[in-house]
Amino acid sequence: SKAVTLFEVRATVVKNQTTLRTGPSEQDNSIFDLVEGSDVHVRQAQSDWVLITISSGMSGWVPTESLFQHTGKKRLW
Repeated sequence: SKAVTLFEVRATVVKNQTTLRTGPSEQDNSIFDLVEGSDVHVRQAQSDWVLITISSGMSGWVPTESLFQHTGKKRLW
């Protein structure tokens, strides 16, 4: 069983494929691609980018348009 609080900001990838990057820009290096439906933990939002952590513990940046925030006390973007 997995417990999720309303204070923990989580989101789901809603694009067919989105690239996890080392920084909040298209010019930053790509780490790998995430597929639609992936559940992620949101760490912070910066302009049109979001720092996320995936289930393996790896973190990186994706565009906000790639995600749908479904939990969290307030909307980050």
